[in-house]
Amino acid sequence: MSVEVDDAYCRDCGDDAIYMDVKEEPSLYKIGAYCHSCNLDYGVVEYVPRGDVDHMDEAWSEAERLIQRYFD
Repeated sequence: MSVEVDDAYCRDCGDDAIYMDVKEEPSLYKIGAYCHSCNLDYGVVEYVPRGDVDHMDEAWSEAERLIQRYFD
């Protein structure tokens, strides 16, 4: 499942169509990003250690914060 990230702009085309997904791994969550406008896949851009969050909803919230910072 992918969700659009507010206030995140593609480094290639400049559009604000960045989407992210979170993949659950045994020890961490992998955060991926891509631009829906130019179809640029950034791949895995950040990680969230499982010990830093209590449940998946927190992982998604932290992922959005990290993606916004990454594309700032």
